[in-house]
Amino acid sequence: MSIELFRTTGRELEQASDGAVRNGALTDLDGVEVCATKQRAAFSSFRPFTDLDPARCATSLKGQTLMLSGLPANSDLVITYRKDGYRFSAITFRTDDYDVAAPAWGSLSHELLREGATEPWLEPEARASTGDGVVAIGAVAVWAGAAVVAGGQVINVVDSRDVSVEIEDAEGRLVRELSSLRDSPPFLSLPEGSYAFRYSHPRMHIRPVGATAQYLIAGLSTAALDTIEVPVLAGHDVGAVVDALCAAPHWDQPVSDLPTCTLASNGVAR
Repeated sequence: MSIELFRTTGRELEQASDGAVRNGALTDLDGVEVCATKQRAAFSSFRPFTDLDPARCATSLKGQTLMLSGLPANSDLVITYRKDGYRFSAITFRTDDYDVAAPAWGSLSHELLREGATEPWLEPEARASTGDGVVAIGAVAVWAGAAVVAGGQVINVVDSRDVSVEIEDAEGRLVRELSSLRDSPPFLSLPEGSYAFRYSHPRMHIRPVGATAQYLIAGLSTAALDTIEVPVLAGHDVGAVVDALCAAPHWDQPVSDLPTCTLASNGVAR
């Protein structure tokens, strides 16, 4: 079977005046080696992956999506991206019995970072650990109301830094608690292995990114809707991202601040 992956790009990171990470320029990349390297049966949460032998590989072309073929059906996969001068990267994927096309999610791409790009935001001890991978943790606030946000501007999807995260290893041991992504490092160094990332928010409903489109590229869904499994590879970046659905009790009720899912009543936030 075959899957279509987003185009591959290089992302520059910038440091804002307050020290926070800020996205810089985005450049289309060619010559990126993209390989499905590990597999297991689909929905086998936290069971070991085995090497896919031979690996299924393709090379990216600038500005184009990429087709990866010869993949096993009904499998959880780990897919790696490698290009000289950039940090190695990995994504997840779950196949079924059918080929998969890239969903129409605007101009999204798979972003590679320059070597050393994450160091300003990593804890100092993590920089020297060559056996670790780096996880980019995020949540996307998705508005499920009438799409009238803040002064009439239509905004349906934004980054949310207002969720909490608990991280456990494959044995269920607590590794890290992040009370709020707003006050946590955007990149976390973890030893190789699979981890459970459990997200919570008092008003938002959590779901894995890509769950409804069968396109689980930033963590695999588990039996719990608020939890994703993220396989971390040594020397690779990987994303741990969820959708945080902000739903109003009434369809026509506006929201005054989508990143925190703060609703408005008669024009007054509550």
